[in-house]
Amino acid sequence: MELKAGQKPIRLHYNAAEQRVVVMPEDENNFCMSVEEAISACRDRMKYSSFHSKFKQLLGTLAAWVDRHSEAIDKAVITLRDGSILFMVVNRTASYDRELEDDLTDLDLKIARDDALRAIRLDVMVLPNCDEEALKAFIDPELYLVYGH
Repeated sequence: MELKAGQKPIRLHYNAAEQRVVVMPEDENNFCMSVEEAISACRDRMKYSSFHSKFKQLLGTLAAWVDRHSEAIDKAVITLRDGSILFMVVNRTASYDRELEDDLTDLDLKIARDDALRAIRLDVMVLPNCDEEALKAFIDPELYLVYGH
């Protein structure tokens, strides 16, 4: 964030870690915290901003892959599993599709080698065509996104 001409920043110094500060946003839900907590909140916000940008890029990459493979897949799901993001592709048929599996592995390697995306823990998986009940066993019900119909 840039300062306007003549504007002086308010400085919160780590040496005053226990000093209390009050942040007063427009909605009047004030925050009272120590300088140490304010520094931590700022660091968390920076990490969130960085992750959010990378996650949006990842979503775009995955959506483009889904579009290119729309003939072979029924749907694709992004969810959380075991502390990482899971990109799960559901095959249009119940039979094994080696080409689809190879293409998904190539996508996984491409993302792992991408400097902007490598910090995101991503797992990939191909499932044979299955009903919604079977699919639910792999999905975090509180956080998922479905590509497809």
